[in-house]
Amino acid sequence: MPQPSRVLIVHDQRLLSDAIGAWLNRQSGLSSCGSAATIEELFAVTRITSFDVVLIGADMANMDPLQTTRLIKDNYPDVEVIIFGLETAEEDLLQFIEAGANAHVLKSSPASELWDLIADVREGRTSCSPRVAALVFARIRELSRLQGAEEPLLQVKLTPRELEVLRLMAADSSNSDVAERLGIALVTAKNHVQHVLEKFHAHSRREAIRYAYEQGVIARDFSEPETSDTAS
Repeated sequence: MPQPSRVLIVHDQRLLSDAIGAWLNRQSGLSSCGSAATIEELFAVTRITSFDVVLIGADMANMDPLQTTRLIKDNYPDVEVIIFGLETAEEDLLQFIEAGANAHVLKSSPASELWDLIADVREGRTSCSPRVAALVFARIRELSRLQGAEEPLLQVKLTPRELEVLRLMAADSSNSDVAERLGIALVTAKNHVQHVLEKFHAHSRREAIRYAYEQGVIARDFSEPETSDTAS
């Protein structure tokens, strides 16, 4: 008899996680293997729990669902990630796909759809709307164009200060935070951020950070968060 799919739930609303976990345990072929409501709990549970599927809430307030998706897929590439509670914005879904998500389920979806979706991703099947498919292909074309450019992003040269700023940007620091951490004027911090965006030919902070990760300019870190303040 095949083993049930072990599902880890990541959401900062414990009542919702408990309800989903109880529902999973009542379904044939599924079992809840735990939940995490904070990044610290996620680090702890992944050390001691075996899991096949991770359900990640798209509407979390205390955790970044995109970063959580990346961390899971970077460290557990064979685990399937399903985003739940997502609205219908296809552009938002594309970001989760780029982060490594295998599937998604909308807020308005019935529970039976989640059961079918888990079965599908465990068997290597997935589906998406024509609009999402078009966005995915457009992104592939964009990456192909960048790889064929005369000056690939890998050749981007940042000054030591710009690299400090980029790392703070990746830590979700605002311009004010950057200025305070580096002991510089706010206008100077804004200029540094703008220079980083220009060097990556990026239209937003998120895009610049994604390119920096993809090109190895900065590394993602899945180590346990520091318990005390450290200098960047």
